[in-house]
Amino acid sequence: MNNTIKVKVPKNIDYESLFSKIEVEDSSSIIELIDSIYLILSLVCPKGKYKHRFRKTNGFKPLNSAEMNELTRNRFSQVKRLLMNPEITPDGSILIEDKSYQVGVISKKYKLNENLYNNPGEKYVILDSYTSKRFIEHLKKKKEERKQFEDQYQYITQKFEKSCITIDDDVYNYIWSLQKELINNSNQYYSKDKNIKIQIHMNIGKLLSKCEKIKSKKFRTSISERNHRYNSTITNINKELRYYILIDGKETLEVDTKSSQPYVLTTLLTIDFFFNTTSEYSLSKIYPELYNKVLNFDKVLDKNNNKNLDKKYKCTSTYDTGSLNYNNNNINHTSNSSLSNLSNRFLDESYMCGTLWNFSEFKTYRNLPYEIGIYDHLSEVFFNKEVSAAEIKRSVMYLLNASNKKMRNNIEVIKKFKSKFPTINSFIEKLNSLKNLPSAFSLLLHRCESHLFLKVGCKELYDTFEDIPFITIHDGIILPKENAGVVSKSLKTSIENYTKIPVGISFKETINPIDRIKDIGKEEWNEIVNNKFDLTELTEKDKYHLKIGANYFNRYMDSEEKKSEYVENLLKDDKIDKFSRKK
Repeated sequence: MNNTIKVKVPKNIDYESLFSKIEVEDSSSIIELIDSIYLILSLVCPKGKYKHRFRKTNGFKPLNSAEMNELTRNRFSQVKRLLMNPEITPDGSILIEDKSYQVGVISKKYKLNENLYNNPGEKYVILDSYTSKRFIEHLKKKKEERKQFEDQYQYITQKFEKSCITIDDDVYNYIWSLQKELINNSNQYYSKDKNIKIQIHMNIGKLLSKCEKIKSKKFRTSISERNHRYNSTITNINKELRYYILIDGKETLEVDTKSSQPYVLTTLLTIDFFFNTTSEYSLSKIYPELYNKVLNFDKVLDKNNNKNLDKKYKCTSTYDTGSLNYNNNNINHTSNSSLSNLSNRFLDESYMCGTLWNFSEFKTYRNLPYEIGIYDHLSEVFFNKEVSAAEIKRSVMYLLNASNKKMRNNIEVIKKFKSKFPTINSFIEKLNSLKNLPSAFSLLLHRCESHLFLKVGCKELYDTFEDIPFITIHDGIILPKENAGVVSKSLKTSIENYTKIPVGISFKETINPIDRIKDIGKEEWNEIVNNKFDLTELTEKDKYHLKIGANYFNRYMDSEEKKSEYVENLLKDDKIDKFSRKK
C-alpha cells in the first residue's frame, strides 16, 4: 500500500458503466487502462485553484501527449477514444478537446464536459503500484525541472534571506491617516451604500495584512516560469508602503531602469536576437515556443542558407549615435520586401535576408535617448510637451502590451507612434495576436527584461558587492540609501556592456506618503467609487481583509464580540446603520 498514491477524480461519473465499455480481453490490461483513465481524469478535475489557473483557456488544460503516454504506457490515445466517445454517456462525451495546437508551441487542451466541469464533485481513488510509480517519477521530474529553473536566480533568494527586511512602525500612522481620508471622503454615503463601507475596510485590511507579512518575514519568494519575473511579498505591496521598508534597520531607496520595456525592445530589434540559437539572450533560449511558432528556419530555408545568412548579417550589437530622424518619407512601403507590413508568417524570406534589421526605422528607434528616459522626449516630439510624461508612459504600456486593435487605434500616443514607427508597431501587434500564444510580445518583453536586469545587472551586483543588501522588484531594486550611488553605477555598466546600448538608471522619489495623504486618499476613493463591487463575490481572503480593516477602524471597541458582530452585520443584506465608533 505504501507504493500507491491517491488521486482526486470527478465524483459524478458512472464509472461502472464507463469501465464496462472497455473492450480489452486481458484482465491485467483492463486494470492498467482503468488506472490510466483515473489518472487522466485526475489531471483535468477542476479542484483547488484549477478554474482560476485555466480561466483564460475556458478551463481547457494542455496535456502533452509524450508525457501522457509515459504515464499510461502508451495508452493515452486509447483513453481519449473512450472518454471522448459522444455515446459514452447519455449526455455525450466525458472529455472534450480544444484542437488548436502547434507542435513545439502548445499541446492539445482538454477539459471535462460542461456539466461535469461545473459540478464535478470529488472522490479519491487509489492507483495501482505501477501507475503510482510512473506518476511519482513524473512529479519528481517536474520538481527537478522547477528546481533547475529556480536555481538560476538563487543569488536573489540569498539576498532576501541574508538581508534584515523590516517595516518602519510609522507605516501605521500612514494607514490610519489614509483611513480617515477615506472616511472623510465618504461621509455622504454612510447611510446609503454599505458597499462603500466594506471596500474601505477591505482596502485598509489589505495594507495591514501586507505589513504583517513583512514583520513576520513571510516574503513568499518565487520566480514565474511564465514571465520569468521574481515575485515576493515586497513586489506586491503598494508603492506608498515601500517608503517604509527598512533593510538592516536603514532607510531605503528604490533604483530602477528608465523606460525599461521600451529599452528592452531596442535589444530585440537585431538579426542576432531572432536568428542566433546559441546565445543565452536569444528568442530560441528565452521564448522557445515563440521561436518554434514563427521563426523555425528549417521550414523556410535550408541549413546551408542559414549558415550563409548568419555569416553575412550577424549583428555586431553596435548602434549608431547622433541626432534622431523621424522622417519616414524615404521608406518604400510598396517594395517587394514589404518592410512596412508583416506577412501572415510574420517573417517571410524577405525579412530573413537581413534587410529588415538594417531598416532606418529600427535605427531611429534604437537611438532614442534611453539614458535620460524617453517619455519626456516623446512628449516633446509627439505633442510639443502638452501631454505629460506620465500619460505618455501609460499609453506606451498599452502600446507594448495591449492586443485589442480597436483600443490601440483610439489612443493618440499609439497613433503617433504608428506613424513614426509603422514596422515596429506592426511587429508588436502581430506578436500580441498570435493564435495559441496570447500576448506573446508582452510576455517576451517581461522575460527579456528579467534576463537583462536580474541575470545580468543584479548578478553582477551580487558578485561584486557581496556586503550590499538588496531586494528586487521586477526592473528595480530596494536597497539602503547609502549604497545607491555605487549600485546604480554597477547596474548601468553591466547592462550596457551586455547590450551595447546606453541605459538610464533612476532613483525613485522618496516622498513621505503622509505629505500627500489627501491626494492618495482622493485617488483611492475614486477607485472605490468606480469599482464594480459585488458583495456576493467576496472570497474568504476578502472577508479576512474586511475583518482586519473593520477591527482596525473599531480598535477602541471594548470587546472582540462587538467587533465580530460589526463585521457580521456588514455582510448581511438588511439595512446597516451609520458608522459609529466608541470614542
